[in-house]
Amino acid sequence: MCAILCSKGGMFMKKCLFSTYIKTDDIDIIKEEIELFNTMKRVAFSNVRILGGDKPIKENLSIHMFLKSQFHVSDYFINSARNEGFAAYRSAMEVLALQKENLESRIKQMEKKVKETNKRLEYLEKEKQSLIKRSKTGKEKFASYRGGRESEPSSGVFQVRYKKKTVRYENQYLFEVQYLNPEIKKLKARIRMISQRIEFSRCKLQKVEERIDDHLPSVCFGSKQLFKKQNTVYKNQHEDWKHAMYKGRNPGMTISGRKDATQGNFLFKYDVKTKSLSYRTTQGETIVLKNVTFPYGQELVEQAVLASMNERHAVAWRLEVHGSRVLVKCMVEVFNSQKNYDFSKGCVAFDTNVDHMAY
Repeated sequence: MCAILCSKGGMFMKKCLFSTYIKTDDIDIIKEEIELFNTMKRVAFSNVRILGGDKPIKENLSIHMFLKSQFHVSDYFINSARNEGFAAYRSAMEVLALQKENLESRIKQMEKKVKETNKRLEYLEKEKQSLIKRSKTGKEKFASYRGGRESEPSSGVFQVRYKKKTVRYENQYLFEVQYLNPEIKKLKARIRMISQRIEFSRCKLQKVEERIDDHLPSVCFGSKQLFKKQNTVYKNQHEDWKHAMYKGRNPGMTISGRKDATQGNFLFKYDVKTKSLSYRTTQGETIVLKNVTFPYGQELVEQAVLASMNERHAVAWRLEVHGSRVLVKCMVEVFNSQKNYDFSKGCVAFDTNVDHMAY
């Protein structure tokens, strides 16, 4: 849900309201409409990606006019498909920016870890060198450092402090073989492992930066997870995978509204009395969905479609096919003057439960 500031002191919030599932004889037509709409959306995204934004394809040929010449549908479908394609492009670019930020933060943390581990390794190697010199001369002092776990409380006896226990070694040989050498080996292995991760993250960061500079985000319509399943879950079941991928690539159709349209939308009309929703297809035909009710927000939908010209807002509609039924979603703007979005002085949150209220 997003909020839009209002000059009256409150704000308008966009709400998406779900209808009950509807059975209709025109479900095949709705499926074809959704497939055509998503095809237009993907073509729009492809052009936006190549051009690096919503720019003209050629001189005097915008993406809007290009889509219109290719699919021969009205401007209302073209506008909605182009907007969704451009929204997918912007979303992918924001994901790349977020990936860059996360990789930079991860590299910084790993470099800090390497620095700390190197410092610890350096101290332990100095301790080992002091023990080697002591073995040769018999006069060298054990080179413990401030804040270290290792110490020599008495001559020839060493101890290592942990959080809840202390381990004692009765002579120098046991201390060096059982603790010092394995600890040094472990730290060196840790440094190699973290260094490999840093190198891998830097290579990945370089690829992300190149995509950002070239304005070439990568989007898999239908999800990458489902695309990869063709070699795992759907192995030797290619037709089933194609059906699942088709469904994932054509999830639904969203037609944006306009404030100057009757009921806030040029293609959808909702009859408040009969609870029927009429939709004008790309071919100019009208199909009617009966018994379209909204269990949570029926009043909001009726207020939006019955609003006067001065109070009217754009109303967007979305159609989704789930099996043999259709789900309708209505997106309306609702004015809210009671909610406070200023948290500069803190806030109090309440959780209402069956037998008590928590805060």
